[in-house]
Amino acid sequence: MEQLNLFGMPEMFLGDYHRAIKRGDWEALPGIILSLDEPRNSPPDWQNKKRFWESELLKLKEKENGSPKKMAAYWETLLLNYPETGLKAELANLQGYWFTRLADKFRGEDFDYLTDNIHPVFCLVKIGRYQSAGRMALRYLNEIGENARLRTY
Repeated sequence: MEQLNLFGMPEMFLGDYHRAIKRGDWEALPGIILSLDEPRNSPPDWQNKKRFWESELLKLKEKENGSPKKMAAYWETLLLNYPETGLKAELANLQGYWFTRLADKFRGEDFDYLTDNIHPVFCLVKIGRYQSAGRMALRYLNEIGENARLRTY
């Protein structure tokens, strides 16, 4: 008896697409985007997604190797220009990847705000590193003083 395929090529390409974003595999993503651009493979709202990647993919590659402050500043810019429709899953995957890259660059002495709105504690909370976030928040509060926004994290 032959096994039925539960997923066709469009679903397989879409899975590859989301995995590439989650891993930050910017080299594989253009090929996957080409595959998804075929009319029979295109997911809903594909043109909106494609336009986003055409405008941001090179910037992502460039900015991910910058300092934590530059990465955080780019993230804020990206969010300001991020299309509101059809890209929620991509944003969640991209945020996990981006904040993990950011957190991997933190050093012991880096615990001040990266931008006016992004603190390293926020990044650590977003990627589930709660113990590290708690230690960093307490250290910041002990050395710098009370901070209402940081307390909310």
